[in-house]
Amino acid sequence: EYYVSATGSDSNTGTREKPFKTFSLALSKLNGGGILYVEDGTYSGSVCLESSDGGNAENYLTIKAVNPGGAVFSADGRALFEIAGSYVKLEGLSFSDCVGAGSCGVSLAAGANHVIISGCVFKNINVDSNEHDDCANGILLYGTSAEMPVSNVFIHKNKFQQMDTGWSECISCDGNCENINITENIIEDNTNIGIDVTGNYRTCDYEPKDRTRYAYIADNTVKNCCCDYASSYGIYVDGAQHVLIENNTVENCNGGIEVGAEEPQENPLYATFDVLVKGNELRNNAALGQTNPGCAFSCGGYETNLGWVRTVVFRENVCVDNSACENGVQVSVSKVDGLRVENNSFETSFESSLVWYSFTDSYTKNVSFRDNRCSFAGTVSDGFQAGRIFR
Repeated sequence: EYYVSATGSDSNTGTREKPFKTFSLALSKLNGGGILYVEDGTYSGSVCLESSDGGNAENYLTIKAVNPGGAVFSADGRALFEIAGSYVKLEGLSFSDCVGAGSCGVSLAAGANHVIISGCVFKNINVDSNEHDDCANGILLYGTSAEMPVSNVFIHKNKFQQMDTGWSECISCDGNCENINITENIIEDNTNIGIDVTGNYRTCDYEPKDRTRYAYIADNTVKNCCCDYASSYGIYVDGAQHVLIENNTVENCNGGIEVGAEEPQENPLYATFDVLVKGNELRNNAALGQTNPGCAFSCGGYETNLGWVRTVVFRENVCVDNSACENGVQVSVSKVDGLRVENNSFETSFESSLVWYSFTDSYTKNVSFRDNRCSFAGTVSDGFQAGRIFR
């Protein structure tokens, strides 16, 4: 065990009474595992954990706040923590007041694996303009290498608040990422999307691995994530494969949950594929007066010349008062092959339509609705039976 403090000294021994000053020295003592306690204070600049930094399966390298939230990392236009190592745990740290394109709380680089980020706070990590493609992130998984994926990552019980992420997201997984678990986080009062797992953006130059695979997104709360320049869904799958989204609450965002495909795929094997959206609660998304309102659930590529979505199930979700806007709709279907919408509850206190098909049958294939319960403006229907739920 070692300690680091903003008021410490690298001539110290690293004890609680005589903490180190710099993370580079402290980390050099911890190769092979151990705990680095971070005293209260503000730490400027970036902390980098190289591929050689980390622990092992029996003994993680743990970087932990002495008092949760008391150790604050802050710097503009960069990643506050960069991790390329293995068996690393961050616990109870705070990342805030980081402004500029490219700002990020924690960035995981190619080869980072067995990383746990738990009990941390991400706040006021912002772009400084709304120029297209200016981005900021709370946590970014960036898998650029075909040989070294970002893998076995656990993002658990963190808070993301008051962030202006521009054209990006609070939690974003891009490129060659696999076995990603995102659970019990609170994401609220931010612009744009809360959680995004993506693919086909040429982040990894080996196309068969240029996507997130095997992601588990569960028990998160995403609230009040809206912007006026994009359709900001609480949870978004865009090019990823083998994704389970369950037991999340998404409330008062521009839209609830979206499974899409923004980038074209030359090979059908690289489509957004195998996504189960189950047991989620979607409330008051696309509320009256919002800019760029969406709906409770959207599925499919949004242009005919862009990507495909294949094999999606939307099951046993509770959807209440979503899409309270002109010509509101609960489920939007576009470029998709294989969608089942079953055993869901759709309820609104206003007139609504259940489903909107954007394209012809050439782009909307094998879609079925079954055993859904719909109550719109006080009228109960059993799926497609009532005329008002068509458009």
